[in-house]
Amino acid sequence: MKVRKLLCLLWPLLSAFPVQANDPTGSQDVLLPPTVKREYQSNDAMSLFTKMTEMNNEMFFAPGYSLNMSVEVPMVPTIKLSLYHRGDRDRMDVQNTSMYLHGDTVWIYDKEKNKVVIGDRKDAEITFGSPFKEKKEVPQLTPGKDGKTFNDGKYTYTYREEGPMIVYNGVRMKGNKDENAPKNIVLGVNRKTGLLSMMKSKVGVVSATIRFSGIKKDCPESDVVFDASLYPDIQIETQPEKE
Repeated sequence: MKVRKLLCLLWPLLSAFPVQANDPTGSQDVLLPPTVKREYQSNDAMSLFTKMTEMNNEMFFAPGYSLNMSVEVPMVPTIKLSLYHRGDRDRMDVQNTSMYLHGDTVWIYDKEKNKVVIGDRKDAEITFGSPFKEKKEVPQLTPGKDGKTFNDGKYTYTYREEGPMIVYNGVRMKGNKDENAPKNIVLGVNRKTGLLSMMKSKVGVVSATIRFSGIKKDCPESDVVFDASLYPDIQIETQPEKE
């Protein structure tokens, strides 16, 4: 499976979650084996979950943002990519390719060939863009009667403490009619910052673990506009429109 098609398949997964971020200090949170140091209190777990959504709204609805992602899929080498967003412009760097989006136009730059192809995003089968189209409502959480679970109206969560994270295991509720929502999700949230550092789920037949790092709350326009003058002897190809 081509990297581009794999990323397009996984893209809806990002918008299904309440936040995408990692510790801005650059520390890496890793999903550890289930070694629980102590039972995390229900009120603490619910408060942290609420903070996660608040951090999402703060980070991703600033003038722009950038972040790094690592996508782990069975039988496929780990995919590392960077995402930049500002206004109505997006850019994604993956392997030796940078893809710039603005409206219906896409610039695909191949670093090894020093070549850019300019065309229509639909013809190029480019579907990525900022997955965060609108702010998430802060969820109204309902604690379970057992004191060990809670739900946000869409998923029922259990939780456990693992190192610097609280790991939430979510099962989709019967009343959740969102066809894009996975049946099961795992979220790893940094206890100190309230930022999500890991998500794990299944999209169709593809199981994926996505880790986040290097998030920045702003993104200059120069990071999302392709400037051919910066690349001496660059080859520029414009694809004709399909009839």
